[in-house]
Amino acid sequence: MDPNSFWRDKMSIFDAREYVELRKSRVEAIINHFGGRWFGGKRMLELGCGYADMGNVFYMLGANVTVTDARKEYLDIIGEKYPGLKTILHNHNDKNWPFGKDYDLILNMGILYHLEEFEQFLDNCLSNCKNMFLESIVTDTANLNFVGHIKESGLDQSFTNLGCRPSTANVERVIRKNNFSFERCF
Repeated sequence: MDPNSFWRDKMSIFDAREYVELRKSRVEAIINHFGGRWFGGKRMLELGCGYADMGNVFYMLGANVTVTDARKEYLDIIGEKYPGLKTILHNHNDKNWPFGKDYDLILNMGILYHLEEFEQFLDNCLSNCKNMFLESIVTDTANLNFVGHIKESGLDQSFTNLGCRPSTANVERVIRKNNFSFERCF
C-alpha cells in the first residue's frame, strides 16, 4: 500500500495544503512509533475525524477503525468515501462515552482544543484505551489548573463555537491522574 496515494482524493476543506501536510506527518509519526504491521487487527478510534482520512490509512493497514464527528454531513461523506469505517455521530462536548472500551489506540488529534471543557473528555479517552496519540493547542503556562476559552467559527473548528486552551501542565496533570505515561513529540 502507498499511504501517499491516499491523500490524492476529492477536494474539501480538509484538502488545504496545511491539513494534508499535518495528516501526513501525524500518520508517519504514528506508523514510525508502532511499525506498520502493528495495526493488523487492532481496535482504533479516531475522534473528531473530519473526513476520516487518517483513520482510513490505518484501516488500510488492517485496523478495525471507528471514527466520530459532531457533523453528520462529514459522516455521510465518510460512508461514501470509506465504507469500511464504522461511523458514530457524537458531539464530544457531551460528557458520555458511547464508543465502547478497550481500544488499542485512540487518535485524539486536533480536537481537545475545540471543546468547551477538556478534562472529562480526556479522562474518558484515557480510561478506554491502551495507547493514545494526543495533539492539541495549549497555553504556555506552568499553572496546573489553567484553562482559557476562545470563540471559534468555521467547519473545521468547534462544533459549539467555543474552544478551550488548557495549559500544558494541566493536560499533563490529567494524563498523570489517569496513570498514563507520556512522551512529548514536536
